[in-house]
Amino acid sequence: MLESKFGSPINSFLSILFDFVLIEVLPTSFFDLNISNSQCAECQFSTIADNVIYTPLKKLSPFAVIPGSVIGAIPPMVGWVAGGGSLLDPKLFVLAFFFFMSQVPHFWLLLLRYGDDYDAAGFPVINKILNNTQIKRVAFVWIVATSVNILLLVIVG
Repeated sequence: MLESKFGSPINSFLSILFDFVLIEVLPTSFFDLNISNSQCAECQFSTIADNVIYTPLKKLSPFAVIPGSVIGAIPPMVGWVAGGGSLLDPKLFVLAFFFFMSQVPHFWLLLLRYGDDYDAAGFPVINKILNNTQIKRVAFVWIVATSVNILLLVIVG
């Protein structure tokens, strides 16, 4: 339980170490330790995945946002289970898929504006592979897919 309670501060600390040159990274969740016992296993997995997979990967690949988005879909799942929902509920998977789908275009559209800052900070950026028009087109496809997923949320309730 102690490990899961410190997952957010650990991630904030690692983000400061790896992302210190980016203004947008602030330790806003550093002291947020309010978490229930029922969330511990999910939080431990999320903490490990975020700190062992995503945080190092974002220094290696401009596509780290994709596994990072999978990891980013875990906290809503933790909340779902903590709220009494089943981990095997199909509604949960549609919800988690929505969070996954929405993070990729969000980040890639941010790169249109702040890509040079990320590049200067030593992060691999998609801007070096695709031009701005291509990034907008890919983001548009992801946004359309996210919109379709919203319809799935309505259908499954």
